[in-house]
Amino acid sequence: MEKKLYDKSSNYHILFIILYFLFSFKTLLIAVKINDLSAEYLKGLMNFLCVMFSIFITIKFGIKFIFYMALISIIFIYNFLFYDNLHFITYLTLFPLLRLSVELNRSDLIKYLLISNILLIFLILPFLSMSDTFYRVDERFGIRFTYGFNNENTFSQYLINLYSIVILYLQSLIKKKYQLFLIIILLMFINIVLIGYTGSRTGIYICYFSALGFILSIFITREDKKYLYLKLLIIIAIIVVLTFQFYSSKNFNSTSFMYYMNILLSGRIWYSNIIYTSIGYPPFLHGINVEGFLPLDFFFIQLFYASGVLFSLIILLFYLKRFFSGFYSFNVLVVIMIAILSTLTESYFEIVTYNISLLLIYSKNHKII
Repeated sequence: MEKKLYDKSSNYHILFIILYFLFSFKTLLIAVKINDLSAEYLKGLMNFLCVMFSIFITIKFGIKFIFYMALISIIFIYNFLFYDNLHFITYLTLFPLLRLSVELNRSDLIKYLLISNILLIFLILPFLSMSDTFYRVDERFGIRFTYGFNNENTFSQYLINLYSIVILYLQSLIKKKYQLFLIIILLMFINIVLIGYTGSRTGIYICYFSALGFILSIFITREDKKYLYLKLLIIIAIIVVLTFQFYSSKNFNSTSFMYYMNILLSGRIWYSNIIYTSIGYPPFLHGINVEGFLPLDFFFIQLFYASGVLFSLIILLFYLKRFFSGFYSFNVLVVIMIAILSTLTESYFEIVTYNISLLLIYSKNHKII
């Protein structure tokens, strides 16, 4: 039998690495606080490259995917022209990345994520060193270090995401349980120290939860196509978070309980209540520009107002269908649960630079780590 000299799937691997790297570098660069004209030009260039490369990938996947992306482009243009809403531009890169993930084995995907993020760290460090500020003064928590980013939570979210990538990769290499245990604990303490300077309580809690989940995954090595109860728990968590965010935003002033919950969540309910009292319920067929209502750290509030009810429900249904039919190991389910819990207090869920769970869910299910 003649040996294949060319493997078409290798193209998808290369394309994924390039697009993920371009998108993540652009995302981190935009998050760095630099008031410099040349930096702004670079941000614009990276945006342009992401869109152009996404178009190239879309064409490679044929007429069906071209149709879907053309539809998303029309929705984006409509929302931009009539509602000054740029939110849909995220999907022009996100959907090609997810489509590429479908062609990758999960173990390969994690390896590419690790390599890309190592390169990203080296490239973004010079820009962070040129940042205009490395901290901000919070009247409630004092000095909060941002490490050069616009927001202290950006660093926290990225570090937790990186922690997941590193642990997932090491679990595929290291077989001795005590070594994995020590590495998980060591990296957890390093993260907690670094996140502690940001003042992000959510980041610290999620870091503890992540470490606990990864430690459990050392001993729960069964590969199960269903993990039915854990999947149902994650779906229930999505419903609970979504319901809580909309209920609390609407009923902020109704009970003293909501007042105390707002304090516990650092004013997030109050910010979400502002958009509800100003706009009412989210529009059904289109999104709105939410920039005037930021910070909106409730993910589902931001999603439904920026994308509209119909589009938000469609992508949630696609997500749930893909997730529920997937084949996962326990450590991957830990990462997915972490991402869902983060939606309670952060709005980074759709940004794969801060949330790899979307890529894990869409990667090939038949090979798990």
